[in-house]
Amino acid sequence: MYQIRELTGNISNKQREEIIELVGNNAEDISAFVVQRDSPFYEYVRVREITRARMFLDFLKKDEPEKTYLIVAEDSGKIIGYLLYNRDVTCRDDVSICSTVVSDNYRSQGIFTNMINLLKTKTKSISLSCFMNKVSFYQKFGFKIDESFETQVGMFYGTYSGDGMFLTINDDELGSQSLVLAEMSKVMKRFGKSFQKELNSFLMESEREKEKVKKFIEY
Repeated sequence: MYQIRELTGNISNKQREEIIELVGNNAEDISAFVVQRDSPFYEYVRVREITRARMFLDFLKKDEPEKTYLIVAEDSGKIIGYLLYNRDVTCRDDVSICSTVVSDNYRSQGIFTNMINLLKTKTKSISLSCFMNKVSFYQKFGFKIDESFETQVGMFYGTYSGDGMFLTINDDELGSQSLVLAEMSKVMKRFGKSFQKELNSFLMESEREKEKVKKFIEY
């Protein structure tokens, strides 16, 4: 039987790596890039999301307003789902979900339901972004469509009181991390002179998705 709880302060290396494993196994679902697992850029996106998650997990031990928070689902001491969030700098009652994943083997068992219900007891409003195919899923939990957010749909639950100022990780800072740079270098070497063409094709998928999201919101 799984257990839902919030972890505070430092987490163990074991807990950290179990979360990172979940991120790595689901990178295409939580990244803003539109990417398939057979894409030559998939590993680059995967490393980006792992690096982003590590940075957010480092913020668990920070003081306000940089601090992040973590809710986990555990089965026999192993993390099989997590929900990472932070609070609005201008109003601590408003929170934003940084990312959330439930292990494939444990889905459709109410794990996310219990994690989000725990979060609802700690806040008055929750914001998140997701791909269009997940909108109906979050609507079941009372989330409403708010606005387009790049390739994703911004959604919210409850009533905002603050200015929507949440801690983010700058894309330029993320892209400059050594592991991320190394992964992009591998792709560059793979394609050689045709790299820019392949990169443009990869980025174009996300641009198309942005347009679809805009139309979805307008509709």
